[in-house]
Amino acid sequence: MRHNENIKRMLVAGLLTLGAWNTDAQVVANSWNDNSGSGLWSNGNNWLLATGTKAVPNKDFGEYASISNGSTSNLTIVVSEEPLAVVLGESSGTTGTLVVGATGELNIDGSNFTQEQSAFRGQLVIGNEGTGLLTMNGGKITTTHGFVMSRLAGGAGTFNMHGGVVETSGDSFIGAGGGEAASWAMTAGTFNQNGNSNMYIGGYSGGQGTLNMSGGSEINIENWSFIIGGGGGGNGSLAMSGTATLNSADNVIVGDATDSVARLEMGGAASIVAGRFEARAGEANSVIELADQASITVNNQIFDVSAGTLRVKGHEVNISTTNLKFGGTYNPEINSNGASVIHATGQVVLGGKLALEFDGVTPSVNDSWKIVDGASGVLGAFDVITGPELSGGVRYAVSNSGGDVSVNVESALTLNINTVAGQSSIIDIVGGQEVIAYMVKSKSGLLNTSKWKSLQDQNVVNWEESNPTAFQAAELNLHSSMAFTAGQKHTLGGLIGNISTSLPFGQSIDSDEFSLEYKTADNITHSGILNVEGFANNFVLTIDSETGEAVLRNHSFHSVDLIGYLIESAAGSLDVSGWDSLEDQGLAGWDESNPLASQIAELLLEGSMTIGKGEIISLGKIMSAEALEDLALHFRLADGETMAGIVRYDDLPVEVSGDYDWDGDVDENDLAIVKNGFGSTYDLSDLAKVRNASPAATAMIPEPASISLMALVMLTIMKRKK
Repeated sequence: MRHNENIKRMLVAGLLTLGAWNTDAQVVANSWNDNSGSGLWSNGNNWLLATGTKAVPNKDFGEYASISNGSTSNLTIVVSEEPLAVVLGESSGTTGTLVVGATGELNIDGSNFTQEQSAFRGQLVIGNEGTGLLTMNGGKITTTHGFVMSRLAGGAGTFNMHGGVVETSGDSFIGAGGGEAASWAMTAGTFNQNGNSNMYIGGYSGGQGTLNMSGGSEINIENWSFIIGGGGGGNGSLAMSGTATLNSADNVIVGDATDSVARLEMGGAASIVAGRFEARAGEANSVIELADQASITVNNQIFDVSAGTLRVKGHEVNISTTNLKFGGTYNPEINSNGASVIHATGQVVLGGKLALEFDGVTPSVNDSWKIVDGASGVLGAFDVITGPELSGGVRYAVSNSGGDVSVNVESALTLNINTVAGQSSIIDIVGGQEVIAYMVKSKSGLLNTSKWKSLQDQNVVNWEESNPTAFQAAELNLHSSMAFTAGQKHTLGGLIGNISTSLPFGQSIDSDEFSLEYKTADNITHSGILNVEGFANNFVLTIDSETGEAVLRNHSFHSVDLIGYLIESAAGSLDVSGWDSLEDQGLAGWDESNPLASQIAELLLEGSMTIGKGEIISLGKIMSAEALEDLALHFRLADGETMAGIVRYDDLPVEVSGDYDWDGDVDENDLAIVKNGFGSTYDLSDLAKVRNASPAATAMIPEPASISLMALVMLTIMKRKK
């Protein structure tokens, strides 16, 4: 029988040699048959065809090697027979292991086969529908059509590479779509991705893959791309340490699409060299973290992090590129030696968020750190700059000269706005500004120039208004400058009026609606710091970080009809046992909805509950002090609209008599609120509350006789209007 089968295999080989192999020819599995636990690949008796023939798998007979019987095949020599594919863990519930020794060598050749003949052709598959394990302690494996881990549903692949070389053509997938998570640990050795082919760590359509490179391990991509996290929800992670190296002649992509999840971590002296480096996924989904002496060198094109998050720890990381583009979140850590400087020989484009961190350094006025060393001009600007909280009148700023970009800590004039009190002012908290001109802008035309109290109106010498409109109000000092001392304030009156009270519930003023620009005596134009106060115009959930106690407040000038609310925590931070629900408080009709550590919710089954302006509702202790601060608030109104609320971690608000802007104190802003609404919303008793609570406001409130006269005048005006 074996003789006949060998003749048949020889005839097949002859047809292959003559080029007569066709799509009707049979591709067969040559299965590992050694059940002793482990055996030699090169021993033909350890392999079994369905016909009963025992022989080492050979493509010349249309055979691929399937190790799926729970045992281990040891590759210790150069094998002359070449299988058309190798599959470890072919079927659901099966397992297979291949161990390659220091002198083992195998060539997997599917070049004479079509995809229709064998989906495995020319591939090494680790975990097809079962579980596969490949361990390389040296040696060499060559494939003609790729390297695939965790290929189909149920497939799980593990690759431990401690040395040796893998040469492959055709795309490689470390976690193909549909399989379980694939894991590759590479402590030594070289993997060469040859030809026009990609390597994916976490392939398309939900593929999941992890690669940990350490020691002197090396991956080389001859052409096309190295991709962490493919599209369609691909999830990939690459960690590099030691002197691990990744070389890609073309692209390194971290998150290939907006729905990808990708993470790259580099430490030690690990390095990446690429023609182009790009992050494409969203801020939280595409994370790049570099530390120690890690380096990324982009030779031909661009280091592009216009999406995702780039975090660089310390000052020894080296990034060198031709062109540089920011647009996601750039998160540099600054220590006593400064920040790591990105070197760019071409164009630098700024955008997105600059999120500063400091290690052992307390930022103070006049500090400066270079973050980009460029050779040409800089385009754009960071949209947002954040960092540890600074003292009043001090802010982070970015400057550029030539191609260099620096982060600075500087003092500046502050534009104070209270959009409820209808009051605004300019103040120099630090002092020292020599001002010759200023301009207040509103992008939507919300300035009320008829109530502007300009410096010219206040008879300040040499100041003159300059054609004010609803979009801008400016003044010039024609002959000298005005020196601000520390804490000196100049009121602008009602230039920016009480606009918060006229907005629909839930609508807020854009953070960039108002701005201040001013010119100093050295003829340099500066942007001012903006401090906007007023109603949140929304429901605000405030949690005391130390106790976990929470209150819900209608922080608006509207009464709101509520029928339900939901508080969520992705990390399970909620404490259900401490929650004091509205149902627990005995409020009729409220019904809890399956409280969990991930969410608490209540619904009013009939009618609605009116929450008055400023009203506070206690919810008890809804989280522990150690829990992650990740809560989100949603609520539904009686008209069916579902909205997102605001969550703050702060001291709990308390009721203060005379505090009409709910900021915890009583001052001139509360007086302005009462005056703006006097005769309609407020009356003499409200004025008295402000007078009794605030010594500062008392001086601005008329004596009782004058109050009565003022009230009489206002009532008379109201009657005339009717």
